[in-house]
Amino acid sequence: MRYFHRPAENQKNVRWYTLHLQPDLFGGYDVICRWGRVGRKTVSERLERFGSAQHAKLRLNSLSALQIESGFVEVDKHPEESLQRPGHQLKLAWAGAQ
Repeated sequence: MRYFHRPAENQKNVRWYTLHLQPDLFGGYDVICRWGRVGRKTVSERLERFGSAQHAKLRLNSLSALQIESGFVEVDKHPEESLQRPGHQLKLAWAGAQ
């Protein structure tokens, strides 16, 4: 999984973007893109299916390059994970937690 973060002057406009490559049940591969604003529950998602791992990895790399060109920075973890405070449970909308 690859995580991207785009900082902004206004805290309300800080955005995140994730890319995930996973095999499907039929021998193909899916590239899953999720994006949204830090602190918001609304998450957008797009799924692209590929017949081979090679094609899926090429698409993952091209999407990564596009995000970097548009001002995103690749980070080690999801930006909302850094918002967690001691003693508080973090609920991540992007992970489907309720």
